[in-house]
Amino acid sequence: MDTEIADVALMLEHTGAQNLFGHSLGGAVVLNAVRSFLDSGDPHCTGRVPQRLAVYDPAINLDSSIDTEWLKAFSEDVEAGRSSRALARMQRGMKFSPTLSKVPLPMLAALLAGTSRTKTGKLARTMLPSGVGELRAALEEPQPASSFAVLPPNTHFMAGSKSAEYFRSTARKLHEVVPGSTYLETPKGIHGSVPVAFKALLDDIGDYFTRP
Repeated sequence: MDTEIADVALMLEHTGAQNLFGHSLGGAVVLNAVRSFLDSGDPHCTGRVPQRLAVYDPAINLDSSIDTEWLKAFSEDVEAGRSSRALARMQRGMKFSPTLSKVPLPMLAALLAGTSRTKTGKLARTMLPSGVGELRAALEEPQPASSFAVLPPNTHFMAGSKSAEYFRSTARKLHEVVPGSTYLETPKGIHGSVPVAFKALLDDIGDYFTRP
């Protein structure tokens, strides 16, 4: 996570960006980054705090609300090159799809093996090794919701109404502890609504970043 935070700091300094948005693991990264800037007390660091900060379905293990027992076996599958099985464990563990997360592991792995030659399937398998470290950084160590209370009041927490319950719960809990923050649930939004450019979600994001 320290590496991720350093990357966010470098990006903000290089671009001069005043808006920051994060989805899923990216949501965990930007929230941890801004919190670290504020906690540091260093004027140089606090100067990096964006004017507007929004996250959608942030993947943070608040108060041990997320079961991470599957991470060990997931890591072992990735290391052994069992990519389809690893993807199946992640799908079931993260509950990205209410339907697929209930499919037995061997059957789901067989289904996902059929995507290995597609562009998306190849990309997912390429990202698995780095994904192990990212998932551990975001989920393995539980964090108290109160530790994020320092976040700025302009923080906008978002979630999809069809996303896994813990994503919605995480966004709501964070909103409750950050004074002045806002919360919005996108109807019919799922966890994957960001990469597929779901129009309703894009409209909600755009409204936040462009409103006076």
